[in-house]
Amino acid sequence: MKTLILLCALTVFEMPIDSESYLEANMDSDCYSKEGYIAATSEKYLDDVVRYSVDKDYVAIEKLLKAGVIVEMKKEIKVYLVKTHLLSGKVEFRISGYTEIFWTVTEGIKC
Repeated sequence: MKTLILLCALTVFEMPIDSESYLEANMDSDCYSKEGYIAATSEKYLDDVVRYSVDKDYVAIEKLLKAGVIVEMKKEIKVYLVKTHLLSGKVEFRISGYTEIFWTVTEGIKC
């Protein structure tokens, strides 16, 4: 769990410059989730989990997990990109067959 959260936090702060253009160019491509990343029900909750990861506040992260506002992503689930956010390294997506929108870091999606 600690490794997963730290990985999530590090990807936000160390995003390669071309990640955004890669996702933008692949908005219509088949995209899939990557295992080991966090998906959140809102941008606020994604920001919270990143902040708690940096603080190493695993109790707070566990509360978000139990509340159901963040989840650990599973490998190779088909997703559709809704919007990418260039400066923040975040992406909005939905899971194939569902209408709910989730947020994750850019590296959490493979297109």
